[in-house]
Amino acid sequence: MERPSYTNCKPADVTKALMKLRGFSLYEGGKHSKATHVKSGKAWTIPRSSLLDKGYMWDMVNSYLKPLGYSEEDIFKHLWC
Repeated sequence: MERPSYTNCKPADVTKALMKLRGFSLYEGGKHSKATHVKSGKAWTIPRSSLLDKGYMWDMVNSYLKPLGYSEEDIFKHLWC
């Protein structure tokens, strides 16, 4: 399976992908969105003012989504930028 580059992802695309993965609630603040995993209560902040760079996206995948039990295959299916 080819891995996405995650370069210059749009914040709106990331929030849509989290909703497709299911199990998240989103709070829209003024400059940021907050994604909270419903079962664990763990949260991740997504800035809405600019494109998200590769480092931010890989950090979100490895530090937030994988520990919550989402497989790389599921993540890559929805978070392709």
